[in-house]
Amino acid sequence: MLHTKQRGGVLTATIDHPPVNLITVELLGGLAALAHDVAADPEVRVLVLESANPDFFIAHFDVEALLEPVAAEVGRPNGFQRLTERFRSMDTVTIAKVAGRVGGGGAELASSFDMRFGAIGHTVINQMEVPLGILPGGSGTQRLPRLVGTGRALEIVLGADDLD
Repeated sequence: MLHTKQRGGVLTATIDHPPVNLITVELLGGLAALAHDVAADPEVRVLVLESANPDFFIAHFDVEALLEPVAAEVGRPNGFQRLTERFRSMDTVTIAKVAGRVGGGGAELASSFDMRFGAIGHTVINQMEVPLGILPGGSGTQRLPRLVGTGRALEIVLGADDLD
């Protein structure tokens, strides 16, 4: 689901999880392993995350997986929250190279990177959790206000509209 290529100090990781790069438990594990390996490798100075699918960077988190109760994680950061925090806080520069749709957990993952670049005319971003009756629990409500301001973050989270 993840293919990597290193050139000098730049590691490019390509998500390839058809049909829409849904964050499943398996992809989450692959991303966690990637984050661990990159953080531990002093040769990697820049991580670029991209998609093999030109129409979907990451569609969203697998809703079925979100509905499974995880009693052991109540009151603690869950695996996805730990992953986004690991990307946010690592010493390696992280870049999300977004083309196509990125929503929900995918948008939260991208927002945890140091930089995000979207293909003009081809990038669509959303936080669609609220209309589904769930919270954007992967850090969207924490990171968005810092990135776009409180008012715009509320509009994005509560409105769940597609943004270019």
